Amino acid sequence: MIDNQTMLTKYKELNKK
Repeated sequence: MIDNQTMLTKYKELNKK
């Protein structure tokens, strides 16, 4: 299952780009 934190981390990394 995908954790909410994982999604947040991926989103943050995408935003960092």
